[in-house]
Amino acid sequence: MKVILMRYKATFHLKSPVIFYEPLFFDSLLLYCYIKDKIGFVPSNMSIDEPIEFDLLNHHSSGVYMASVMQYEENFITDITNFTKHWHKSHQYLVGNKKTFKINQGAYKSYNLPYETKNIDKCWFVFETENIEDVKRILNTYCFSLGKKRNRGFGAIEKIEFEETTDGIFRPIPCESNPDIYIPLNPPYWEVKNCVGCKFEGI
Repeated sequence: MKVILMRYKATFHLKSPVIFYEPLFFDSLLLYCYIKDKIGFVPSNMSIDEPIEFDLLNHHSSGVYMASVMQYEENFITDITNFTKHWHKSHQYLVGNKKTFKINQGAYKSYNLPYETKNIDKCWFVFETENIEDVKRILNTYCFSLGKKRNRGFGAIEKIEFEETTDGIFRPIPCESNPDIYIPLNPPYWEVKNCVGCKFEGI
């Protein structure tokens, strides 16, 4: 009897530099696309009373999804780009008849924020699923970029390739002592109460 593999590697070919500082999780990325598929959009302030469960990924015995963090070759070039917003007298129409307003906070805040960009040609995730066709469809339909400042053109995806693999899944696993990192392991990922101590391991 032929053994049907459920472990896959998704390779993302990028056409612009990417910005990220924390590990990018495949289950988080897939969940984002899954919500867009179900309700049409992902609210920025989405309030969720119950934990979200979706059946596109298998689970590890520790309870986490069988999905890796983003992996990539280390020999890439980094650069610094700045995102700025400054008040100018030509913007006066935005405040109407107000005589005073603050430009150090609120809607008119000025800033100059440096971001490190990474020139990565491709990156990949390893994951286990019994629904590979659904995973392909959702990613190809809703995933167009990775990382931060995607609306500025960073992390743009040229194509995604899928293949069966026997590679290990490198990701944080809950631990009882000496954690490497404190992060949420289950959705909703933006809830601080979901943070637990973890060690990076291959599973």
